Amino acid sequence: MAEEPNGDLYRTDRLPYMTFPTNPPTLSEIAEVLQNGMQPLFQQLTVDIANCPCLTKPPYNLAGVGLGGNTSIIDFVHYSEILPWYRRRVNIQEILTSSCPDSFVIGSSYATKPHMPHYGHLIMNATYRAPMDLKNESRLIFAERRNGQTTIEKLTDPNQMKATQGIMFVSEALGGVLKMKYGSVACNLMWDDYQEPLLPFYEFIKRQQCPEIHLESDMVAVGTIINNEPGLWTQEQRYNIVSYLSRLCGQ
Repeated sequence: MAEEPNGDLYRTDRLPYMTFPTNPPTLSEIAEVLQNGMQPLFQQLTVDIANCPCLTKPPYNLAGVGLGGNTSIIDFVHYSEILPWYRRRVNIQEILTSSCPDSFVIGSSYATKPHMPHYGHLIMNATYRAPMDLKNESRLIFAERRNGQTTIEKLTDPNQMKATQGIMFVSEALGGVLKMKYGSVACNLMWDDYQEPLLPFYEFIKRQQCPEIHLESDMVAVGTIINNEPGLWTQEQRYNIVSYLSRLCGQ
């Protein structure tokens, strides 16, 4: 089902997302590529293959034990430009129950009212087992306007899995992740509420706070590394990067 601008429901054969099956390389190949590609960026760098810690326990708090097995990337697609970006809605619960019978989904997106309780950065972290065993362990990060306090709110309601746009990584939850020491992260921070209409998406995002956090302990990063032609970045990039940083969301 989809929504027209007037709020009426209608049926369509076009899906609001695309799936990309993946053919992952071996761990040794990944380690070699990371070592060679990242070496020029650090004074000292060593990429090793290690045993994965238990990611379902603190401080990582993943809903699944890892990644691997029937992996795919879900990229949200919006066919209509009639609705502004903050009015678009993709129901991740519907995607899982209709297309991913046994899955662990992670990813990054943006949440907006009235479909979600607050505006904010949505860190998706959920598992689904058919027919209706859905576990939502996601996080919503935002800054409260009334006091400026940064809040990380845990979402457990399966109905609170609605996003405006983004990329999700889906697998059967068996495998490993990237563990880093002495890392840092730049978090795009939105207010919990806004007065509409909002600016176009890219203008809106670039006006948000983006504090940098230096991590004193280990961090696991889950995201997508795409084998594509390299592009030259003339300045630091902090937007349009999809990843799950469990240290930031551990609570």
